[in-house]
Amino acid sequence: MALCFVGERRHMTPLPEVKAAAGTIEITWMAERIRAVVSRTHSSRDGGGTAEIALYRIREDGTMGHLEVCSLNLLSSPTKASLAKKMEGICNLEAMGTSWATIIEQVAILALKHVREGDPLQTLSTASPAQPPSYLLEPLLQRGQHTVIFGLGGTGKSYLAMMLGITVALPYPENHLGLWPGTTPTPVLYLDWETSYDALQWRLHKIRAGMQLEDVNLHYRRCALPLAADIEAVASAVIKTGAKLVIVDSLGPACDGSPLEAQVALDFFRSLRMLGNDVTSLIVAHTAKNGNDPKAEKTIFGSAFFTNAARKVYELKGDPEAGDDTIQVAVFDRKSNDAARAKPWGLTIAFEEDAVRFQRTEVAGMAQLSENLSYPQRIAHHLKLHGKVSLDELVDGLGLDKKALAPALSVMKARGQVVKLGDCYAMAAIN
Repeated sequence: MALCFVGERRHMTPLPEVKAAAGTIEITWMAERIRAVVSRTHSSRDGGGTAEIALYRIREDGTMGHLEVCSLNLLSSPTKASLAKKMEGICNLEAMGTSWATIIEQVAILALKHVREGDPLQTLSTASPAQPPSYLLEPLLQRGQHTVIFGLGGTGKSYLAMMLGITVALPYPENHLGLWPGTTPTPVLYLDWETSYDALQWRLHKIRAGMQLEDVNLHYRRCALPLAADIEAVASAVIKTGAKLVIVDSLGPACDGSPLEAQVALDFFRSLRMLGNDVTSLIVAHTAKNGNDPKAEKTIFGSAFFTNAARKVYELKGDPEAGDDTIQVAVFDRKSNDAARAKPWGLTIAFEEDAVRFQRTEVAGMAQLSENLSYPQRIAHHLKLHGKVSLDELVDGLGLDKKALAPALSVMKARGQVVKLGDCYAMAAIN
């Protein structure tokens, strides 16, 4: 219980509950059933600041009744007194043993604290315990960090993003993708710049049918403004839903300006960072042209900072020989800050009239995409399928030059990955 003095009166007003994210603060007095939402806070040169204040009455059913919205000079006593007087005329709190002057003063104090302090100062120390990075969805989504999946159009990026969201939300450990979501359901917020609620609702139903899932909920928000310009509203949605995974679909429309500009990329990630250190983001992006060389390694469309600022980056490459009702892609780990990069893996997305199915596959089994694998990866896959084979049989089976295969086999033999049996090679036994 906090003792607050206002003029000559004393009011025993409990300290409110406070939730903060991305420049938005929700302050709730449960006993008085009052909530203040503080946004657009700005510091001033004199050490003060201004903020937009929205005041609500919490109804019996938990819904919010609007009382007032205004801009408040946080250090101006006359401005605060004027607002308190106005609020007393709208909703008198005297019967509850408090006053609007007390409420407004607490709002101003908490808003100023938010403006001035930012995140608390901490110390990195070897004397303190440390934990390795944890995952919301291992190994794709590192908790509290940014992951980007990018690829050309038609590679199933948005379908995969929704499937990953479902896997985290349920959770769904038997996801046929070889990914581990843990055992705790996680609220997911899908930010959509590309399509509509109806389209994604239908997509969700098809995935549920194809994967034979229980009912699943994803929070959805249609977006029109750039993320940086809309971050306070997004933050309110994160607070309201309790979302710990935010899916951004897609990067280009979410940018506040040309994605080619470094400042635009920095502002984008700064906005995501404002959502809080316990919020993980999955960003769907498109592929840059990277010249006309089809063998050149592709990158995210836009500034290099989209790659630099992300903690994990995955590229999806499609197999042009897949059927009309199937998408086959190889998933390449292009960047991983806190762990070794994973080996490429394949994904098949099969479409039926009312269902969509996902299945992890071997990249080496995809004729067109296997060319993106290293020689040791292609050799290992061939030996696993065919057992003991000669060098000439490897050359014929893989369609590669003997001069290129021989050094790769020597390296694999030295690493204990393959053994030579007479004139043939085979995978080494794993103890």
